[in-house]
Amino acid sequence: EEYTLLLFEDIRRELLIINLIKKESRLIFFIASYLGGIILAKALVNAGNEYLPLKRAIDSIIFLITPF
Repeated sequence: EEYTLLLFEDIRRELLIINLIKKESRLIFFIASYLGGIILAKALVNAGNEYLPLKRAIDSIIFLITPF
């Protein structure tokens, strides 16, 4: 649970910095393997409305050998 919150919080902070400095938005591409895929999937499911802009910025997700 803690890792899922840290993941999205760090990404949201980086996107805010990019948007403020470069005045542009970025698409996000995730490549997640095994445990990283589980953490990413949980983060996506548990993300609240405060992470909605981040979720909208996600263009693609590739899960490699992630056991679902």
